[in-house]
Amino acid sequence: MSTNNTSTPITLGIAHFNDKVGTSGGTIDVTKFGSLLEGITAKWKQRDDGARDGLIVFSGDFFSPSIESSITRGRHMPPIVNALNVDIAIVGYPRTKELIALTTFPWLLSNVIDETTGTVPEPLKEFHILERVGLRIGLIGLVEMCNPFIWDWIPTITGWPKEFIYQDIAEIGKKLSAKLRDPQGEYKCDLVIALTHSRIQNDIALARDLFALSPAAQANTNIAAEHGVDIILGGHDHIYWITKGVTAWEGYDVNTPTPEDADDRGDILVVKSGYDFRDLSEVVLTLQDTPQGSIKKKVNTAITGKRHSTAETTPVHIGVQEVYEVEIGTIDDALVEPICTTEVELNVQSTFVRVHEAAISNWVGDCLHHAYDEALAKLGYAKADGVFLNAGGLRGDRVYPPGNLTLGDLLTVLPFLDPVVVIEIYGNTLWDALESGLSKRPAQEGRFPEIAGFRVEWDIPSPFLPDEPFLS
Repeated sequence: MSTNNTSTPITLGIAHFNDKVGTSGGTIDVTKFGSLLEGITAKWKQRDDGARDGLIVFSGDFFSPSIESSITRGRHMPPIVNALNVDIAIVGYPRTKELIALTTFPWLLSNVIDETTGTVPEPLKEFHILERVGLRIGLIGLVEMCNPFIWDWIPTITGWPKEFIYQDIAEIGKKLSAKLRDPQGEYKCDLVIALTHSRIQNDIALARDLFALSPAAQANTNIAAEHGVDIILGGHDHIYWITKGVTAWEGYDVNTPTPEDADDRGDILVVKSGYDFRDLSEVVLTLQDTPQGSIKKKVNTAITGKRHSTAETTPVHIGVQEVYEVEIGTIDDALVEPICTTEVELNVQSTFVRVHEAAISNWVGDCLHHAYDEALAKLGYAKADGVFLNAGGLRGDRVYPPGNLTLGDLLTVLPFLDPVVVIEIYGNTLWDALESGLSKRPAQEGRFPEIAGFRVEWDIPSPFLPDEPFLS
């Protein structure tokens, strides 16, 4: 689509990150991340209020799980995220009201309604308006629900409140676009950005539904005449991923195939910015006016970016370090004590444990098996026949070499306070559970099964993991 005008393009800088729950560990360090972030925002012009003229956007999760949140229940995180000067966020878990209240910026959740109030759950917001580089920007937050073919966010949440009613993300996206862009309305937004907490496959589909189309795809679709969003800034996936629709991206090859992005045809604009404090995306949107009378006042004519990653050489941000030391300095001392020794490498990277049998999962499963054998015997019951876990419960996303493991290492790998239950089931129920757990492989899904006490053979071939049966 041609805008058919000669107005001067406007550029908007965005710093985006998502799923930052662990604050320290090797090169994963929020104090270093603070330096990366400041390196981006320092390029932006300074506003009259002293802040920088760009957007710092966070796409959930933040408060848990992590080794620190296992101890603090997430209360150490609000001061840390406040120190990063975030402008807007989407919630990664809706039942964090007390923690959200301690932050200094708004949190979005646009497509879930609290049935008792008829509005989005408090203290979350349906949308938020910010002004940057002379633009009125509407921001909305959308979360995925039940797609029968894709693993989703809401079903993973223990104790999802029954009064929270999900609304279709595409319908709400278009509804809010109409409200926020209305030239006769209250908000008169120049563009609308969607923050999502959703799997890549669902974000790809949503981008098409909401006409978040790349400059190349705009040649075949007049997006200025359609309600929707201008770009999706997503979270929930624990990988760094940028759609092929961007104009250029430094530090990341958009043509690298993954099981999750098979439907990316270069026609959409979606940004996913990694996991923990490893990665940060510097995004630059170039916006051009549309013809008078269009639904959208501006469209993206180019989107460029850069992947920034923390490293051993990344300098520490002094201000963030001061906050970090106040909040969790004393916790760190207790976490460095060795508790056991491993003679083998323990790979807890999500790219491995969510598609392979792993030494770490076998160890955890065997420990639970033996522990519950003893517990059941004391209660007069027969021993457990086996253990069934999901790989999504194993976190840390790193490789532990042979040697000592500390309490901090263990809490990093097992940060959730999940209950363990003993039940009797029929064989066909176990079969169905295993089938469900293996159904999305090679996609890196948290449902992938980790077991102890029995053996499974699975021989469905995959284009990404050819001729590899699952044996355990």
